[in-house]
Amino acid sequence: MHVDKEKGLVPCSLGDLGVHESACRSQALIFTRFRERIVPQLLSMSVKDRLLLGAAWYPEQETAREWARDAALMRDLGLDAARIGEFAWSRMQRADGTQTLDWLERVLDTLARHGLGAVLCTPTACPPVWLWERYPDLAPVHPDGSKRVFGGRRHASLFHPAFREHALAITDALGRRFGHHPAVLGWQLDNEVGTYCSLDCSEAAQRAFQTWLKHEFGTVHRLNEEWRLIFWNQEVERFDQVPAPTIMPCPRSPQHVLAYNRFCHEGMAHFLLDQARTLRAHLPPSIFVVASATWPVLERLYARQRALRGCWVDSISVHHYPELLPDEGHPALHLALLRSLAPEHPLRVLEHQIGSSRSTAGGLLPEWRRLWAMECLANGARTLFWFHWRRFRTGCEWRHSAILERDRRPREVFRSLQQLIHELRRLDSDLNGATPQAGAQILVSPLNMVGRDRSSEDSFWMEIQQPDATHARVPMWMRETARAAFNPLHRLGLSPCLVQEEDNWNPRLPLIATDLDIIEPPLVQKLERFCQAGGTFVCFPGAGERNRHGAQRRSPPPGLLSRLFGVELEQYVPLDALRGAIFDHTRGTVLDCAESNSPTMAVRFGREMIPFDVRHGEILALRSRTVRALGFYAEDPCQDRPAVSLRRLGKGQAIYLGAVPATETDAVRLYRLLFPTLSPNGPPVRLYRWTKGQETITIVINEQLNPVPMTQPVRDRLTGRPFAHIPARGVLVSRDPIRFQNPPHDKMP
Repeated sequence: MHVDKEKGLVPCSLGDLGVHESACRSQALIFTRFRERIVPQLLSMSVKDRLLLGAAWYPEQETAREWARDAALMRDLGLDAARIGEFAWSRMQRADGTQTLDWLERVLDTLARHGLGAVLCTPTACPPVWLWERYPDLAPVHPDGSKRVFGGRRHASLFHPAFREHALAITDALGRRFGHHPAVLGWQLDNEVGTYCSLDCSEAAQRAFQTWLKHEFGTVHRLNEEWRLIFWNQEVERFDQVPAPTIMPCPRSPQHVLAYNRFCHEGMAHFLLDQARTLRAHLPPSIFVVASATWPVLERLYARQRALRGCWVDSISVHHYPELLPDEGHPALHLALLRSLAPEHPLRVLEHQIGSSRSTAGGLLPEWRRLWAMECLANGARTLFWFHWRRFRTGCEWRHSAILERDRRPREVFRSLQQLIHELRRLDSDLNGATPQAGAQILVSPLNMVGRDRSSEDSFWMEIQQPDATHARVPMWMRETARAAFNPLHRLGLSPCLVQEEDNWNPRLPLIATDLDIIEPPLVQKLERFCQAGGTFVCFPGAGERNRHGAQRRSPPPGLLSRLFGVELEQYVPLDALRGAIFDHTRGTVLDCAESNSPTMAVRFGREMIPFDVRHGEILALRSRTVRALGFYAEDPCQDRPAVSLRRLGKGQAIYLGAVPATETDAVRLYRLLFPTLSPNGPPVRLYRWTKGQETITIVINEQLNPVPMTQPVRDRLTGRPFAHIPARGVLVSRDPIRFQNPPHDKMP
């Protein structure tokens, strides 16, 4: 390739670059060896199907003479590929527009020479300083009004027209140059779009938002009516009078905040899709493409891609750091949530935690590294790249532990990974061609996640008023879903899967919705058909009372779902006056003086009493002859009033909860009552079942610090040894039936 001032990058021969003929033959030999050694392995299964193992590598931070040594060590470790290029824009392009990509081609050639492939990244997460200086208004603005500066990452507004133009130009240049390079197995678009702050309140973003509002509502009158802007006299006369929802001494309209979050997520998704479509024009079909972004952005991306009937992004990207998800079940829920976005596509973990982030040294027991990696495969991951290859010498991430220290001497992490990679290959041979089996379904509603307006948490009333849904509301959904649905179902051995509103739900498996506050008639009709076909639908309280703009309907919960459940709200559970959290609107934070506020009330199911959290407690009025009360409040002032209802509907049933089980153990007890065919004692581990032909493969994940005994020994396919118990922090894979001794009903760690 060479640069032409008029045509940009154009193909050229090695001779055109002044390379000697013998060097051309050497280059051809590199590619021949690569094709002979690695390509047959990759093509024996499609690259899109085969398990790829690798690491994030930053050759631009090293001298060229060190590349071969790194590649040789990667090959010795047993890796397939390296991820490269996501933070190297300044090494790819000069301020005058000249492309400087020869070094990157030498990196790819070095990998190929050692039998390794590459996942190449577009470098748009960190624009170079020359671009920053050229456009003074390039920076995003946080909701608190602070403006991002050069020197970190994500310091360019994705809504800035000039930045989008330059981002697509460098993407196109990379695709033209390396789209058919034999070492490139896949591409990653950008890096962690939507992190740090998912809301951009810059002038460019505000102008784009006002255009988005015009497309969404058509007229200002409709906007005023849908958002009911007469509240606090907020009505507008023009779309350009609607600002970004920056933090103020008083809270913004929830409808305004929801719309701005939707707009930002859609805009970021479109930015990534534009890159994907630009890149795809230069790629063969066998090359995969992922987009690196937060869940709300990826959800919008795949929705847009389906609407356009395209498949430019054909894999799901995950950056998985279990220690950053410390609450019980959150790492597993995170993987399941990403998997639910597009189950037809491979799940690719392109950043995976290698060491502890809670110490200055980063040391970590190998058992945890093994458990986290195995759980990724148990959730369907087809790619696992550890972050990162060699510890950085400078920069804010130098404390992040790596496979190798700076001196490149293989130590414990390297040696333990060699054994782990051997086991991962063995597990992959079992899972390749297998199908995951779930025992329950949890309904994911994206609008309710980003528009969440209730929670069983001390500070929820204040936290939900913060503008950034990705960092305020989505975590609340995660916590309640994990505590009251995901973890309890795992404890019952049901291996829940997460399903989207547009998916085809399985009526043989119960469907549980932890938040359906925002709902429209088509989804109500689909839920009715699900129950009529024999499905069991369980819905948490506060459902059905808001439309897709987040505005309250006239009917309180279950609102639009009242006909489905055959109940209405009689009244909310009256509570004592309790102190809650104190919120400082000027700083957008909850103050430390927040006190616990967890009112509970016993609900009676026959002779069994189960505590429920009644912070959002509903007393139900039965309005159909086909509905009956399953549970009754057992304390004053709600004694003997309906708390849980069941309505028979066709071959199935619809169950409505007027309150939420108070703890995870209480939820386990509730589900045992709702689903009486369940085993009375579920295992205190996570079970993942896959079927292959007539065989069932069970993966057992024990996160506890103590072993879990089984009723009889089974042979572990990873080690080839028989085990009578699941080791502490251990994993076991077997094709034999696995049964557990009666466990105590304590929480999984």
